[in-house]
Amino acid sequence: MSVAERERSPVHALLERVHEGADLAAEYPLVFGPDARGVTLAIADEGDVRAGCALLVREFHTGKHRVRGGLIGSVGTAQEWRGRGLGTRLVLEAERVLRERGCIFALLWADRPDFYLQRGWAPFGEELDVHVPAVLADALPDPIGVRAARSGDADALHALYERHAARVERTRVEMRALLAVPGMRTLVRERDGAPVAYAALGRGRDLANAIHEWAGTADDVLALVRAHLEERSAAGGDGLYLMAPPMESALAERLSALGATSVRGILGLGKVLRPRDAAELLEAELGLRGCATVLDDGRLVLSGPSAGADLDPDALQALLFGAAEVRDEARKLLARLGLDPAGLPLQPFAWGLDSI
Repeated sequence: MSVAERERSPVHALLERVHEGADLAAEYPLVFGPDARGVTLAIADEGDVRAGCALLVREFHTGKHRVRGGLIGSVGTAQEWRGRGLGTRLVLEAERVLRERGCIFALLWADRPDFYLQRGWAPFGEELDVHVPAVLADALPDPIGVRAARSGDADALHALYERHAARVERTRVEMRALLAVPGMRTLVRERDGAPVAYAALGRGRDLANAIHEWAGTADDVLALVRAHLEERSAAGGDGLYLMAPPMESALAERLSALGATSVRGILGLGKVLRPRDAAELLEAELGLRGCATVLDDGRLVLSGPSAGADLDPDALQALLFGAAEVRDEARKLLARLGLDPAGLPLQPFAWGLDSI
């Protein structure tokens, strides 16, 4: 049995079976569609695919940095082959492939986080999740000029998307493909005949009740939230969730002031794949060249004007990309060493359309 990059069709057959008949090419066009940029990996024996996943290399814009990261998604093992270590082998191979392709970190979304936490993965980044009950609709801006998105809007929506400081790099072609995924309702607000905001609700089981991607001014996006709420109420639904990156908290704060509830969650589970490149990124953010050294055993030696520290391998991810639960501790450590913690941890963000 060997692990290898495979032709897409046999992996598709397995993953669509594991994921209960999903049309993966339509739902995840960037890795399964006809013009896919991603790859699939498989564990197979004599042509029989027993486990597989999808990989996609992306450039993350975060603050002043552009960081290469790898997405892992659609992980699945045939029912009859589960519990035999194939998932572990598959994830290790995915890490290797992404590492060789220059990814500083890997990121995934997991239904079974314990599986990954036991294999060196950790909570990564932050995400604001706001629950907006239907009763708040009347308190939001009137949805004048709101309509359903059309295929011809894609370039304008791409331009709006690119205004986000925290985002994954996308081409216009990719944006068009992503806006066409099934099961998603995208509303647009236009002014003088041109889109000025959009909000996408629903994508797969996990995002069925969430506005997972939006762009535009707060007033314009809130008008779209109201329109989504009114559509859902008319169909018998009750409320929705809105996802936001932590550095764009103004929208969440506006909603919270009206009575919505907001919680800070993690972006996903992540793992640093190239520690020395990550250490250079840490130095760049700290503005102090040569202050971070990764030893052969993975430990991080951090030197500051006030003191130095010898840290375990997990510390590098906590300092660079740690979730809220380690953020304060990481900043206190940096301050104790005489290093400026202001911009850390970094907060890469992937919007809902980036999931694979």
